[in-house]
Amino acid sequence: MQKQTMKKVAPLALGSTMMVLSMVPAASAFAATGNPYVTGLSVSAKGDSVTAMAKTSGHYVVEYEFKAENSKGQWIITRSYQPNPNYTAPSWATHVQGFAMTEYELGHKQWNMKRPSNVVAVKPASTTNPIVGVTEVVSGNTATAVASTNGKHNVVYEFKVQAPDSNTWQIQGPYSSTPTYTYKQTKAGTYKIEAFALTATEYANHEWGMKVKSNVSNLTIAAGTPVGVKLSAASSSVVADGVATDTITAAVVDEYGNTVTDYNGTVSVSVTSGTGSLSTGTVTIKDGVGTFTISASTTGTDAIGTNDLVASNGTPTPATFSYGSTTVTAVTPTIQGIKVSASSQAVSENSSNNDPVTITLTDQAGNPVPSAYAGEGAKDVTVTLSGPGSLGTSAATVSGATTSQTVYVWPGYSGTEDVYSIQGLTGTITVTASAPGVTPGQTSINAVTVGQPAKIAVSATTGSLTSSLTVSGDTLPSGTTFTQYTVTLEDINGNTVAAPSGGDALTLSDNATTGDLYYYVASSATGQPSGTALPASSGSYSGSYSGSIASGQSTYTFDVINTAAQSGTAAITVKDALTSSTVTVPYTFEIGQASQLGVTGPGDVETNGTATYTAQVEDAAKNATTDGSAAVTFTLSGAPSGTTFANGSTTYVTTLNGNGAASVTVDAGAAASTSAYTVSASVSGLTTGDATGIVTAPASYVSQIGVYSGTQTAPSASALIPSSGVSLNGLGTGTFTLFEENGVDQAQTATDNLKVTSSNPSVVMVRSSATTPASGGVLSVAATSFSGTSATFSLIGGDQGTATITVTDASNPTVAPVSFTVTVGSLSSGAISTTAANESGLANQAGGTAYFTLNGQTVSATYASSASDFGSYNNGVFAVTPPALYSAVAAPSGSTATSATSGDTLAVWPGAVSGTYTYVDLSQETPGAGSQLGHAYVGLNIQGPSGSTVTLSVNGGSYDTNSTNTDSAYFTVATEASVGSWTLASPQEVQLNAKVTFSNGVSVTYPLMVQEP
Repeated sequence: MQKQTMKKVAPLALGSTMMVLSMVPAASAFAATGNPYVTGLSVSAKGDSVTAMAKTSGHYVVEYEFKAENSKGQWIITRSYQPNPNYTAPSWATHVQGFAMTEYELGHKQWNMKRPSNVVAVKPASTTNPIVGVTEVVSGNTATAVASTNGKHNVVYEFKVQAPDSNTWQIQGPYSSTPTYTYKQTKAGTYKIEAFALTATEYANHEWGMKVKSNVSNLTIAAGTPVGVKLSAASSSVVADGVATDTITAAVVDEYGNTVTDYNGTVSVSVTSGTGSLSTGTVTIKDGVGTFTISASTTGTDAIGTNDLVASNGTPTPATFSYGSTTVTAVTPTIQGIKVSASSQAVSENSSNNDPVTITLTDQAGNPVPSAYAGEGAKDVTVTLSGPGSLGTSAATVSGATTSQTVYVWPGYSGTEDVYSIQGLTGTITVTASAPGVTPGQTSINAVTVGQPAKIAVSATTGSLTSSLTVSGDTLPSGTTFTQYTVTLEDINGNTVAAPSGGDALTLSDNATTGDLYYYVASSATGQPSGTALPASSGSYSGSYSGSIASGQSTYTFDVINTAAQSGTAAITVKDALTSSTVTVPYTFEIGQASQLGVTGPGDVETNGTATYTAQVEDAAKNATTDGSAAVTFTLSGAPSGTTFANGSTTYVTTLNGNGAASVTVDAGAAASTSAYTVSASVSGLTTGDATGIVTAPASYVSQIGVYSGTQTAPSASALIPSSGVSLNGLGTGTFTLFEENGVDQAQTATDNLKVTSSNPSVVMVRSSATTPASGGVLSVAATSFSGTSATFSLIGGDQGTATITVTDASNPTVAPVSFTVTVGSLSSGAISTTAANESGLANQAGGTAYFTLNGQTVSATYASSASDFGSYNNGVFAVTPPALYSAVAAPSGSTATSATSGDTLAVWPGAVSGTYTYVDLSQETPGAGSQLGHAYVGLNIQGPSGSTVTLSVNGGSYDTNSTNTDSAYFTVATEASVGSWTLASPQEVQLNAKVTFSNGVSVTYPLMVQEP
C-alpha cells in the first residue's frame, strides 16, 4: 500500500479562522478494483468546528473519518467512520484532515477506495487571555506584562508597544517562548501593549495567519518625585515696545523631565538680569504647570529665574532641587504695518456726520511703535476711501467726495483723518491706509439711518483687579474677578445713538439676597473700578444706584464686584429714564483666591467638657474656598492646666478636606479659668486664623437658650412659649425676650451670637427694635446687643398661614436650638382705624359714627369734617349701610341728635347699644352751589407697621400711589340731589385689597370685603 502524503496549507488571510482548500487525491484513488464511489471531499473549519462535504458518483450513503495533528506534528485518528459530517477538533489540534467512504466500501473493507480531504488549520474560539501585569508605574521603574493562551501548546510570543502621542506600534523583539515582556520607560504617559501567539510549528512554517492577538492593555507611566522647576518660553524673543508679551511656562518636573501633574503650589520668579517686566512675582502652580508673561521696553537679553517652590499640601521641597531659568531676547521694534481705527463703527446718514479715523504705525507684534524708536522714520501714509463717504471734508454726492489723502505719521504718534458720511446714502465706507514696505491697514464704517433713542442694550465682560481694592472693609487682592457692564443707547433698529443735551439718567439695582453687590464707575482708561462704590439709595434690598450716559455720548460703563457670595446668580436691572426701557442681565458671584484661614468654635467650654473648632480656607472677603489637601497645624495657647487637644497635646496636625476645612477638639480639664485660651490654625501660604474660648464652671456656662413671651427682665416660667405656639393677626406684632442661660435656667452674661430665623418670611417677619424686618427672615442678635442679660425681638404677622421660628446659637453649635410655631390669622383690628373726609372745600359736620361690616365683623367709622387725601377714592365706589333718613323736629329716642332743629335732615344709624342711635345732621352741611353739590363721607384707614408702605385697590383695579404706612378709603353716605335735598347712597358691596410692602421687600395683600350689615 502506498504511503499517503498530507500537505498543510496556510490560511489565505491574517486572522482567518475558516478556510476551504482544494482536494489532494490519494495515491490509491484509481485502484485496480475500479473507480471510488466518492469523487470528491472537502473540509472547512471555523474555530474548532469542522464540516466535511463529499461528492459521489451516484446516490450513496457516505461515512467520514477524521484525523488531527498535535503540536509535535503527529497525526492521530480522533473519530472513526460515522455518517455525521460535522466534527469538533480536540483542543490540542493544530490541523485536521477528513476521509470519506461509502457504506458499501466500508462493508467490503475496500480501504483503497477511501477519499482524503484537504488539510485545514484549526484554532479554538478562545485562544489568548488578556495581558496581565501592572497598570501604573513611576517613570524609570520596570514593569512586566504577561501573556497566556488556552488551546495552544508549545507557543511562542511577540509583543508590540505604542508610545504616548504616537500612532505607530513598535515590535519589541522576535517571537520567543517566554510569555513575559519586561519594559522600562522614562517618558510619562499612557502606553498600549498587545501580544501575538503562534505555535512553534506555525512559526516554523511561517503560518502567520494562525497567530492570535491579545486585547490591548494600557500602562500608565506616572511622573516621579519633583526634582526641579523647568522654564520654557513660548518664543525666544519679545518686541521691546512695552506692550508685547511672551508667555513663559513653569513646570515642576521629575528626574526625566516629566511634568508632575499632581503638584499644586507656588513658585517665585524674577528677572535676574535685564530690564524686562514680569506679570507677577509669584506663579500659581496647578497640576504641575503655571504661566506668566514678560514684557520689555528696551532691547537686550532678559534672564528669568525661579526659586522658593512651596507645595499647597505642605510637602517640603527637597534640599537638592534644581531651579530652572530661561532667556528671552527683547528685539528692536520696527515698522511692519499700519493700524486703522475708527472711533465708531457706524455713522448716521441723516446728515453729514464725521467719524475720526486714527492711523498708527505698528511693529512686529502689531502694537504701536514707541516714540523712542522715532529713528525708524516717518511714513507718508496714503489714505483711500470707497463707499458713500468723503475724506477730510463733507460732500453732497459721491462724485464730489474726496477719496484719497496723504497723512504724515511718526512712530509713537498717530495721524487722524475725518471720514464724513454723505447725507441720504447708506452702505459700507471702507478706509485703507498704505505706505511702501509695510502691511496696509483697513477698517469699515457703516453709514446707517439712525432713529431716535428707543432702548438700551447691556453687555457684560469679566475683568480682574490689577491692584488691591478695599470694599466695605474687606481688602480684595489683585487678581480678584469683577464684572464690567456697558450700557449702550440705541434706536429701534439697534443703531448706537448719542444722548441728548442733559444726558440720559440710569438706575441700577439687583436682587442679591446674600451680602451686597458693589457698583463702581469704570475707569475710562483702564476699565478698572475707580473711586469709591456708588452710594445706594432706597428701593431694593441691595439699594438702587444712579448712573448716566453723558450728553453726546452713547455708552455708560460700570463695574460690579461682590464680597460675600451666594450660590447661583443674581439679576442686575438697568432702568433708562430717556426711553423708559428696562434690561435685566445676570451676575455670577465670584469667590476669590484662597488667602486666609477662618476659625470658628463655641467660644466657651465647660470644665471636663469638649469643644470643636473648625478651620476653613477663605478668600479675602471670608467666602469659603478650597486649597487642595494642604496640611493644617492647630495650636492651643493660654489654656488652663489640664486642657489640651484630644490627642493630649497643644499641637495637632491634620489635612484639609475637599471643602478646604479641618476640625480639632479641645478637651477641657477640671480647672476653670477667667482668661481666654486661643485656638490658632495655620497653612503654608495663608494668613493664620484663630478663635478664643474660656473654660468655665458649669454655673456660668451658657448651655441653653431661653425664649419668653413679652418683655422680661429675667427668665420666667410663666412667660415660656406654650408648646401649641403663638398666634398673630395680619399686621399684628408680638414681642419676645431672649436669655443665654446655664443648665439651671439662670440668665448669664451674653457671650454668644444668636440667630432668629423664620421658616416662611412671607407669613412671619422677624425684626429687632429697628423698623426694618430682617432680610430673608433671618435676624442676627449679637452678644454685644444684649441689654443686661436680655435682648428682645418682635414678630410681624404677614400672610395667613403657619411659620416656625427657630433661635440658634451661632457661636456654639452644641447649644440646642429653640423652635416654636406662629399661626397668622386675618388682618388685625388694630391695623384698621377711622378717618374723616371732605371734598372741594365743602365742610362736613363732625361727631357722628357710621356702622358697616368688614369681613363679616361690624366696625364703626367716625364721621368728621376734614381729610387730606380722600380724592383718590371719592367717586361713590365705596358704600356703608345707608342710614335711615329723617326730617323731624326730634330725632329718634336715644339718639344724640339733641341739637337738631325743626326741618333738619338727619342720617341716623342704630347705635352699638340696642335702642341707641348715631346721626349726622345733613342740614348742617355747607350747602352746594351750582354744580358743587354737597357730599357726606365716612372714611376707613389701613395702617401698616412703621417703615412699611400701604396701598389700596378697589374691585381688582390698580393700586394707588401712596408712599406712607397709612392709606385711606372713603365711603359715600349721602349726596345732594339739589341744594338742601339729600339722597342716601345705595347699598353695595366692595372688594378692597390692602397691600402692605415692608422695607425688606416682602409684600402681603389683605382682602377686605365691605358690605351691608
